[in-house]
Amino acid sequence: MEEVYNPCRFDCSEPIHEPQNAEYGAYIFTLNALAIRFRVAKITPTKVGQFVTLWERIGDHPIQPYDISDPADLFVISTRNGNHFGPFIFPKAVLGEQDILSAKGEGGKRAFRVYPPWDNPTSRQAQKTQTWQSE
Repeated sequence: MEEVYNPCRFDCSEPIHEPQNAEYGAYIFTLNALAIRFRVAKITPTKVGQFVTLWERIGDHPIQPYDISDPADLFVISTRNGNHFGPFIFPKAVLGEQDILSAKGEGGKRAFRVYPPWDNPTSRQAQKTQTWQSE
C-alpha cells in the first residue's frame, strides 16, 4: 500500500493486518488522516464481478456487517483481473445508503459483489449495482 500511496505524497500510516478477514487481504490504516478499511476482492468462477467481505466478529458472537458507526471513513476495495487493476473507494455513507453497512445493528450485508468497469454484467440488478459503484 505504501508503494502506491507514498509516491503520490499521501500520508499513509503503517497498515495493520485484520486477521478476521485475512482471506480478503484485510488491513486498516490512515491516509491523510482518514481511517481506511482495505480489502482485496476475489474473482469467483461462475459470476461476473468480484466478491468481497465486510464483517466483524465481536467476542464469541456471530459475524455481523460493519455498522455505520464504525470509525472507518472510507472502505477501499482493490480489484484486479489480468492487466486490469483498480480500487473502489466507498465513503461509509454510500455503503450505508446501499444497505451494505448496518445502522444500529439493523440491516447490512456481510459480503457483496463489486463490478469494475471492465466487467459487463447482464442482470439488471448487477448493472444497477455497477452504476452506483462507479459514481
